[in-house]
Amino acid sequence: MTDLVGFFRKYFLYLTVPACLLLICAVYYAWNGPTPFRSAEYTLETDPTLRFQIEECRIGKKDFLVSGWLVSESWSAHKSRLVLTAGEGKGEFSIPYRLYERPDIAEKYHLNGTTIYNRYGFTGLIRRKGAIGQNTALHLNLISGHILNRVQYVCHS
Repeated sequence: MTDLVGFFRKYFLYLTVPACLLLICAVYYAWNGPTPFRSAEYTLETDPTLRFQIEECRIGKKDFLVSGWLVSESWSAHKSRLVLTAGEGKGEFSIPYRLYERPDIAEKYHLNGTTIYNRYGFTGLIRRKGAIGQNTALHLNLISGHILNRVQYVCHS
């Protein structure tokens, strides 16, 4: 028993550094991995105020990047939440994203241009999954309760 304790004391640093690196990698891949999305669970509606533009859509060897902006009266009033998804049917999954300020969009659409309410830009990045390829359908989903407003964009990069 004392030999085991002596071993851990002697090699503690050599054992903890790789263990920490493995834990960091596991957390990164869990955070940046695909999460299934089931659009069939929602009632599909059309939002006539929904405007969007995809400014970059890139399918790389190891990742999938999309960025652009989205404006809707229901979303700008914080009644809805945005979910970016890719794929179709049972293979549809959500893409982690971050919002950022787009005062140019807020000004163009006469929305509240304060720094709290002008976060209409988004950038989504996910490691590439086998289902992502040329002509993959990208969906911008605004969800309010059980109501789903969605638009589709096909990435040709």
